[in-house]
Amino acid sequence: MDLSSLFSLIFFTSIISTLYTLILLGSHGKKFSNPMDTHVTHESVRAGNSSDKKDRSHFQNLCDSYSEGVNIHNYHKLQDHMCKSLANSCQIHSCSAAIDIVVLWINMDDKNIQVLYDSTYESTKQSRSYSSHSVSPSRFRDFHQLKYFLRSIEENAVGWARRIFLVTNNQVPRYLNMSHPRIRMVNHEQLFEYMKLTPPKYPLFNSLAIQTMIHNIPTLSSPFYLFDDDMLIRKNLSVSMIVNGNKSIVDLDNEMFGIHSKPRTDYEARMQSTIRMGLKKRSLDLLRDNNLYMISFHGPLLLYREIGTRIWDEFREEMNLVISHPFRRPTDPSIQTLYMYVGYSDYYTFVKGRGILQFQMLDSSIAVMIQRKLKEAFMDKKAYFVCINDDLQFFDKQIQSCIKDAYEVFFPKACSFEIKSGIMDNKILSRLKSLPMLSKSHKNL
Repeated sequence: MDLSSLFSLIFFTSIISTLYTLILLGSHGKKFSNPMDTHVTHESVRAGNSSDKKDRSHFQNLCDSYSEGVNIHNYHKLQDHMCKSLANSCQIHSCSAAIDIVVLWINMDDKNIQVLYDSTYESTKQSRSYSSHSVSPSRFRDFHQLKYFLRSIEENAVGWARRIFLVTNNQVPRYLNMSHPRIRMVNHEQLFEYMKLTPPKYPLFNSLAIQTMIHNIPTLSSPFYLFDDDMLIRKNLSVSMIVNGNKSIVDLDNEMFGIHSKPRTDYEARMQSTIRMGLKKRSLDLLRDNNLYMISFHGPLLLYREIGTRIWDEFREEMNLVISHPFRRPTDPSIQTLYMYVGYSDYYTFVKGRGILQFQMLDSSIAVMIQRKLKEAFMDKKAYFVCINDDLQFFDKQIQSCIKDAYEVFFPKACSFEIKSGIMDNKILSRLKSLPMLSKSHKNL
């Protein structure tokens, strides 16, 4: 081959390679500040529209395939083209957004859930093992806080949040954009399948039991963030606030618990149970002061899948007992605190006094009092997280309106995780379909 032919061949090959890269990565040069606006109706989902399901599952599977094995501690090891493909398939700004989120959600306005709750309650109400608080319907009310949690993720967690796994009992929020490449639905039955466990006799209204199994969700990052649906991120949360080097930061509570005093509440009993479990297998000296033990505050916590597996290996009997309890029992351990105790020396670093959580308990049915507490929670500019708990015995539309108005003031803008009018962008879908499945080599990072 002469020199002229060789140059022609190289030029032609370069053109083909460039075209393929453009097709493969699409608009990778742009910042993905606005995730893909796609939509399939809940009616079509429930009706089993096979075309919509196929399209939705295709690009979500792409995101899952690229995400598996990639986390906040190792994403920098990805080759550049793999990083861009991951960001493109999941519609995130960069592969550095490598922490998945798990959030538990239930809506007691759903008649099917009401029937399950009533039948479970009737079957267990003779047992003295369940406190009135653990079976109270207030624990399962839905204030549509999940909607604002999703808005807070899109607004304040751009640098690290990837997929959102919503764990429910066969429920779907009506406002949820099911076709979004970062949304995943996980039913309680699937958790038992992933764990290779036989489901218990009664459905679970015990969030602690559910938390014992979430580490086994396929392709979930490690670490992942665990939230409840009554929490949200109040302001921009950087990675440096939640990870320090190769360890995750745990904010310790100001309270300390011992194992010898008589517990005054279910919460204290639960903490004592957790401390005893931790002491069975290891020393907790780093978290001890005069036989009192530190715990993490009531808020979101980064959890590692490896620790979840270790908990089941070391405490299988206790974990099997927890998942047999349809409602919380005082003896059920705090799963997040147990993660902290089991992994504290290798996975976590601890701080105190940052004051990054604003917690409020709604326990007065007087609208003015509710407004005051909500204002106090949301106006705290130091707080990164806001958690609004409900212990209301009386609840009406006025109270619901107060709560909604407070959330709307701070998060008025609908996010891409919510249903919007319009149809699926076929160009974006075609571009996603052109992405090849990533090789499994990255999963050993």
